Amino acid sequence: MRQLIFLAAGMFVIGCDNYVMAGLLPGIGASLGVSIAAAGQGITAFDLAYVVSAPLFAVLLAKKQARVALVTGLTLLVLGNLLTLLSGSLVIYLASRAIVGIGAGLFTPVAAAAAAKLAGPDRKGRALSLIWGCNSAGAVIGVPVGLWLAGMTGWQATLLVISGLGAITLGMTTWQSAVCVVTQPRLWEHICFLANRRVLAVAGVTLLTATGSLGLYSYVGLLQAGAAHSVAAALSVWNIGGLIGSTVIGYVVDRTEQPKSVMVVILVALIAAISLLPVSHSISMLNLCPYLLWGAMGWATVTPQQYTLIGVHPEQSTSLVALNSSAIGLGSALGTALGGLAIANGFGAHHLVYAVTALLGCALVLQLSLIKQSPQEIVSACPTR
Repeated sequence: MRQLIFLAAGMFVIGCDNYVMAGLLPGIGASLGVSIAAAGQGITAFDLAYVVSAPLFAVLLAKKQARVALVTGLTLLVLGNLLTLLSGSLVIYLASRAIVGIGAGLFTPVAAAAAAKLAGPDRKGRALSLIWGCNSAGAVIGVPVGLWLAGMTGWQATLLVISGLGAITLGMTTWQSAVCVVTQPRLWEHICFLANRRVLAVAGVTLLTATGSLGLYSYVGLLQAGAAHSVAAALSVWNIGGLIGSTVIGYVVDRTEQPKSVMVVILVALIAAISLLPVSHSISMLNLCPYLLWGAMGWATVTPQQYTLIGVHPEQSTSLVALNSSAIGLGSALGTALGGLAIANGFGAHHLVYAVTALLGCALVLQLSLIKQSPQEIVSACPTR
């Protein structure tokens, strides 16, 4: 696994960059002379750029070496953060966050596909877990450290450190020997395969799960209003659970070699965790337990889904991982938007829990239908040109 260190380092930097921004918004807004809500649109710009760039660049750079995509992604991430530091207006700030999002969207799917390839079939799940575990570690470790640093010296110091870590990782990646994923098919075959309805069904499970889980995560403050523990405690426990879940799940998938069945168990546990939130709300000893399980199961969904997609068509690994990554980003944006709309129309925290539980139930039904299909059924032939 030592050969995956530079990929894991890049994912850690992306995790820090992505999750620390919410805590830096007050300082950024003050520096730009705009409201926190306006500064928050930088997160939206990142998410939208990530969603679009992940599958787009997987196709456009299909014939390039994986190292080219990795280096390009990290370069954009570093330059985007430096531009954020120099931003003198809201427009430049939003553009800078979009550049960072493009870099993250380019790096992430290629890193996951390369890790699975380098690790080999017997350790593919563990390799994916290492990649996503480091991404969640960026939230668990990088965010509190970054916010502490911002509180001591200003938000610019946090982004400067992240840029420095990105530059170090860029240097590590540049000096790597050729990193291969697979020889990618032609553009038409990419597009045709990604339009396959059964592949889209797998991505649909990811989309529904992310919409419910990550959308609800955006409103933990509302869920914890009047609870036995603070919002900060709930978020910390959720992130710790995420680190555990994303790290351990790869060993489970490798041992069972049944990623679709593992995903069913994860969805059942996720539904149970979220359903328990209203019950444990005011019970001091139990209040944080659902958050631990929620975080663990929410982060654990990524590895089995990517394992499934890579397994059904290894030659399309980068494109399929990119599709799954985009489904996660789109689900997060949709969940946050729909949750905000519901709250604006008078829905309370318990209403959100019920809605998310129903949405995850739909994901579970769809996942159960996928179990009945063999890998060969998921792949349909594209017409050749």
